[in-house]
Amino acid sequence: MDVDPEYFNTRKTKARALFDAQKAIRCPYFGTDVVLNSDGFHHLQFSARRERSKRVQLLKFWLLPFALETIRRSGTVQEYRKMLTPVGKP
Repeated sequence: MDVDPEYFNTRKTKARALFDAQKAIRCPYFGTDVVLNSDGFHHLQFSARRERSKRVQLLKFWLLPFALETIRRSGTVQEYRKMLTPVGKP
């Protein structure tokens, strides 16, 4: 299923505007600022120096506002587990 180029460009422009609207977000959990720069936006579009599919990019653009809000609100770790478990078929 192909992505409509006009729709894709609109979503990309809105995501870029949201990303560019602030240079950093304060993360309460780490007690520092998370910097929002061009490298971060590039990561939404590329992985391992290869372009992500348009559908994956759209998903990342759509999730961006939620991710930024999660960073703003992260105050504690609710649960942390560390265990060795088998993965895959025996």
